[in-house]
Amino acid sequence: MVKSRQLISSPLNMDSSQPSAPLLHALKNVILPRMEESVQTHTVIARRERGQLSASDKFTVVPRPLQGERVTIQNHKLFERSVLLTARWPQDRMRELRIPKLMLVIAGRTGCRIGNYILQCPTGTAVFFPPGVPHTDGNVSHLESLPAEFQTCTLLWLTPVVSGLSCRMCHSRSEALCQGGQAPHENREYLFLTGPRLLQLFFMLSEESEEPAAISEVFANLFRAFLHSALQDIVAERYLLSIAPPQETDHLLPQTDPVVQAMQYAATHYAEPLTLDGVAHRFLMSRAQFTRRFRERTGQSFIEYLNQQRLLQAEQLLQQTEWTVAMISRRVGFRSPAHFHTLFTRRNALSPTAFRKQSEKL
Repeated sequence: MVKSRQLISSPLNMDSSQPSAPLLHALKNVILPRMEESVQTHTVIARRERGQLSASDKFTVVPRPLQGERVTIQNHKLFERSVLLTARWPQDRMRELRIPKLMLVIAGRTGCRIGNYILQCPTGTAVFFPPGVPHTDGNVSHLESLPAEFQTCTLLWLTPVVSGLSCRMCHSRSEALCQGGQAPHENREYLFLTGPRLLQLFFMLSEESEEPAAISEVFANLFRAFLHSALQDIVAERYLLSIAPPQETDHLLPQTDPVVQAMQYAATHYAEPLTLDGVAHRFLMSRAQFTRRFRERTGQSFIEYLNQQRLLQAEQLLQQTEWTVAMISRRVGFRSPAHFHTLFTRRNALSPTAFRKQSEKL
């Protein structure tokens, strides 16, 4: 294992001892300066059809006729983790969601598949996806339709989830740069922004984006307020780290099973002083019912699962930051450093300090 300054080779890196550094840089130095200049010039609201799109000359629209049919998702049991997925376009590698999304272009230039067109967007621009707009499912290149000189791009995706706003940085490379079986996309730098005001602003943006006209002054002002709020929350460290899941659709969309919801809640609120009674009440179950169902589903108690999430996060922080062990212990939710030390040593057969030293050698 290596520290984050080696792991993250993105030019966006600043103080690599802070996990939020790439996101902080992206908002402060790349996106906000453009939006302060003009939201209308640097932002586009995605539409289902190319003819409905209104975009400045910063963007290039490339026609792309649909190759296949829209397949409605009718039995969500087949898509257990994607209950907000309304439809897929299998041949076109697109999907439709019931929730809005935001894409920010942090570096390079991207070619994003939307409806019956590809939208080419340069650095410092934003695309807001209202609910129901078909867009790339992540299985095609984010460099589609671009000239050969565009070899890489970095995108920041923001998506509402059960517990707040998910921030996911996606680093893409061309086929020419993919060697030794490397994937064309690499997802890193996961954070969950949990401020309720931020989520409220995001959904206000969604409501304003439904208007058929071009970007309004109301949308522009809301968007700037949203970006400033996100920046303030990151600076004030009002966020939670998250273990990066294997696929975007596996974690962005809420789950109907209350036990799985509780697992997701623990995975994103691990730093808070959660209690068994409090979580059971949150998901409308008695303590006894929740305890029984959680153990049947996971094979462990809720507290064991919660501590497991905290220890996994602690392992990441020991590998990727230079924070002290005491600081990490508090950050992941342990109120007693001695209890953290005992559980960590039991899990890894190494103390936190020894684990860090061993990771530095790998």
